[in-house]
Amino acid sequence: MKKFFILFILSTINVISYGQNFEIGTGIQFISFRGADVTSPVYEPVVEDRFIFNAMVSAHIPIHSPNNEIVFGFNPGLSMGSLSATVATDIPLLLTARYGAGSSDKSSRTFGFGMGAGAFLSFINSWINNMRPVPYSFAYVTPIITGELAYLPKSGRLFRLRGEYTPLSLFRSDETFQGLITQLNIRLIRDF
Repeated sequence: MKKFFILFILSTINVISYGQNFEIGTGIQFISFRGADVTSPVYEPVVEDRFIFNAMVSAHIPIHSPNNEIVFGFNPGLSMGSLSATVATDIPLLLTARYGAGSSDKSSRTFGFGMGAGAFLSFINSWINNMRPVPYSFAYVTPIITGELAYLPKSGRLFRLRGEYTPLSLFRSDETFQGLITQLNIRLIRDF
């Protein structure tokens, strides 16, 4: 698994080098655990939310542009974050549609928006069950949807506010935890 992860990160960095726009940003991840701690001899429900501060880098690779204001593209990215005893690494791979500011270098708009969908590979290492903490590590792939607003000030550096959500709760059942996991990311991004 470690070799696969290293190979995947290196190939993602190689793909990002083809980007029209490079994006760097920071944000907050909300990870929700709803289920039970199965290491306990008695049923112990787990209803916990984790908030993680993260940093991310991504690229926008245009695939098709019907005009200067509309662009369909591919957005590979890499995000890493940590807070307290939780560490997370995310690799979102998105197909996007953008309109207005930030859609292309030739756009004349001050504001823009975009939406997209794709796959989300996530690695999380955390503790669950506050009453009797249990270490929990896992990796998963899930569908993701995204929406963003873009603003291009007179300084010429584009800002984006992006939300990413896993619309399907992931069901996990293993030797530590049984239940549903969902994730929401909110990021403030700057193009360069």
